[in-house]
Amino acid sequence: PLTPLPASDVCLRLRRGVRGEGNGTGGLDCLAVEVSSYQLEIESCRDLFRPRAAAILNLTDDHAERHGGVEGYARAKASLAHAMRPGVDTLVLPRESESHPCLEATLGEGAMDGAVRMGALPGATARLGHGASIRVQLPWWHDPREFSLGETFLERCAGDHNAMNAAAALILCFALGFDWPRRRVEAALDALEPPPHRLERLGVTGGGVAYVNDSKATNADSVRVALESLGGARARCVLMLGGRGKILGESGSLGLQGLADGVKEVVCFGESGAKIAEEVGARQGLVFSTIAEALEAAHGVAEEGDTVLLSPACASFDEFGSFEERGEWFRRAFESLREGRKRKM
Repeated sequence: PLTPLPASDVCLRLRRGVRGEGNGTGGLDCLAVEVSSYQLEIESCRDLFRPRAAAILNLTDDHAERHGGVEGYARAKASLAHAMRPGVDTLVLPRESESHPCLEATLGEGAMDGAVRMGALPGATARLGHGASIRVQLPWWHDPREFSLGETFLERCAGDHNAMNAAAALILCFALGFDWPRRRVEAALDALEPPPHRLERLGVTGGGVAYVNDSKATNADSVRVALESLGGARARCVLMLGGRGKILGESGSLGLQGLADGVKEVVCFGESGAKIAEEVGARQGLVFSTIAEALEAAHGVAEEGDTVLLSPACASFDEFGSFEERGEWFRRAFESLREGRKRKM
């Protein structure tokens, strides 16, 4: 999923990391752009926006208030390929488990011609665990190319989604004509760090509690990814959920049922705090009006070896102007906690 370590960020870092060496295109430059579904709805821009290589990394049931449901969301995302040339430009599709049949139906057979898919070859795959690596293959390559992620990638960039984002970035770069040697690609991968607010590990307090800032997680699927990245540490997680929830269609639900199963504790806050608590089964007394009150409570129930994870599953607009602002507040609050002071709003 397009949560931590956005593919556009990876592309830019890879470009900086390998500039000037092994570029078989004689110094070709590129622009990596992360485009929202809202921008793709602007009809006047569709004919002008024609990427040579583009990736749709996932399609989840999100932004229903804007697009009217997953079908409308799929139509907006499919607009990415509106002016692309089938068989000439390269379109990368999501893993089947992270897509929806209506996306392929909306794209049509023409756009699908020559497209590749994440999680398959030709396309891009990731192998985790010991000797973690990614493999990429364009349709006209005889064999895939494999690149080691190094020994510390998964410590710095937790979760298989980050490995897949790196793989997506690589296949886009190769599709643009860059032909870098393996050693330079692996050196660039070895230097990658997750950007702010995306499973950002802030540090550990003096009491031995780790704090993770995942303010970018504004829907349930992103929170699931965050919890999966914790692995066995999920049972030691104090999860902070809250903000302005996103209602799914006409159901009135936030779609959070079962989301927090297996975590140590859930602390809810904000405009939708009570609704969130009802759906996830949070303990009474752990529902608060503000994120500041919620953080104080999370800090109080967390013990040595636990992780306090801010992965809200909601928009930030009840208290903040953006998820970045919310994440910056959380970072400052953590620093105050680490220094032994109570954070004041």
